[in-house]
Amino acid sequence: MKNLKCLKTLVFVPVVLLVAMAVPSFATSFSSTAYYVGVEDHAGGDYDYNDQVFTLTGPGLQLISSGTLSAPVTPGTSGTPFWNYLSSDGSGKNFGNCLYTSVNNACTGGTPLNTSAEYLSNFGGSVAFEFSSTGTVSYTFDAGLHGDADILSWCNSGGCSAITTVTTMFNPGGDFWLRLQDLSTGQSFLSTNTNFAVALNPASGPNPASEQNTPEPVSFVLAGSGLIGIYFMRRRKRSR
Repeated sequence: MKNLKCLKTLVFVPVVLLVAMAVPSFATSFSSTAYYVGVEDHAGGDYDYNDQVFTLTGPGLQLISSGTLSAPVTPGTSGTPFWNYLSSDGSGKNFGNCLYTSVNNACTGGTPLNTSAEYLSNFGGSVAFEFSSTGTVSYTFDAGLHGDADILSWCNSGGCSAITTVTTMFNPGGDFWLRLQDLSTGQSFLSTNTNFAVALNPASGPNPASEQNTPEPVSFVLAGSGLIGIYFMRRRKRSR
């Protein structure tokens, strides 16, 4: 009987852990041909998210976040959504203007980044995100509308690498996120936390952005089921 109790413990503890690990994540992955990112380099201020604006592209590049996509809005100074504030750098210079406005577009000199791009938010507020890539990522600097000295880096579990040129390519080898350091204040921000805004270039088809729930690790469930089966087989054998 003592051995049977030990067997129950050895079986059911791993099963509980494996089943718990199989609970799906609520994060959503968004597929796109291009991602437009704006960064705010102060914790307080005008929230225009234009201190650096850039574009990321690459095969197999996906954005991962718990946020949702919203249709384009006409930029203004209302502060709704979160990047649509009056910019202290001048009129028509918030992240929304960089995305959608042709007139007085300081980001590109007149051409908007993408008038149909959908922006990521949490009911109009900012939301954290990271990326996942199966190949090479291309970075293109679009604008830096500020007077501060900022350093942008891409980061993964192995550390951070600074981006020092207006165009560059890197291979993160899986999940990665972004970091902005404001050298004038010593502040540092991560895309997995705050101060980043992102919009997606809609893909072709009826669904503008391909959204999938993060896949469940089905193998964990199968392994747990196998352990349960072994337990009942041993129990039946002992009863005989």
